[in-house]
Amino acid sequence: MCTLMEIYKRLLREASPLDLHEACLAGKLFEFAECFHKMDPSYRRLMKNFYPLPEH
Repeated sequence: MCTLMEIYKRLLREASPLDLHEACLAGKLFEFAECFHKMDPSYRRLMKNFYPLPEH
């Protein structure tokens, strides 16, 4: 949990919260975070969204 909090803290210094939310809904959190910071591949499982919402 602490690792995720640190990732999101660093990410939200640069990324739009709305863009982050859209990445979450699409199930692409790790890919989104990689656009801003070099991500450790082991963090992919921490950022996996098991329930992405279908597009409207």
